[in-house]
Amino acid sequence: MRKIASISVSALALATALSAAPANATGFSGFYAGLQLGDTFGDADSSRSISHGAALTTPQSTYKYGAISGGAHVGYTHQFDNFVVGAVFDIDLTDMGAADNESTGTGNADHNSLTFDTLYSLRAKGGWQAMPGTLLYATAGYGWA
Repeated sequence: MRKIASISVSALALATALSAAPANATGFSGFYAGLQLGDTFGDADSSRSISHGAALTTPQSTYKYGAISGGAHVGYTHQFDNFVVGAVFDIDLTDMGAADNESTGTGNADHNSLTFDTLYSLRAKGGWQAMPGTLLYATAGYGWA
C-alpha cells in the first residue's frame, strides 16, 4: 500500500493574501495559475510470494520517505452567487526516495528502492464565498506519481 501526502504553500495565493485585492476584482470566476513549494512524505509496503502462484505472501519491505517538492498549478473556477466550483491540475517535482537492505532469507540483502521524481494531481474544487474576497473551499481528486 502506498500513501503519499503533500503539504504545499501556493506562492500566488500567499502573495495575494499579503497584498490588497485589485480594485477591479469581481469574484472568483476565471482561470488562474501559480507556483507551489512544500513537503511531500509518505510510506509504502511491498510483499513477495513465498510459494509459486502467489498463494502465500510475506511482508518484504517498508519504506518511509520525504522530500521538498515544488511545482506549478493551473485551474479554473466559476462562481454562482456565493458558491464556487472548478478544477485544478498540478505538477510537483521532487527528489524523493527510500531504500531497504532487508535479508532475503538466504543471508543476502535484496537492496530494493522506491523513488518518485514527479507527482501529478487533478482535483475538483468547491467552495463558498464567506465574505467579499474570502473563499472557503475544499478539493478532492486523484494524484499519481
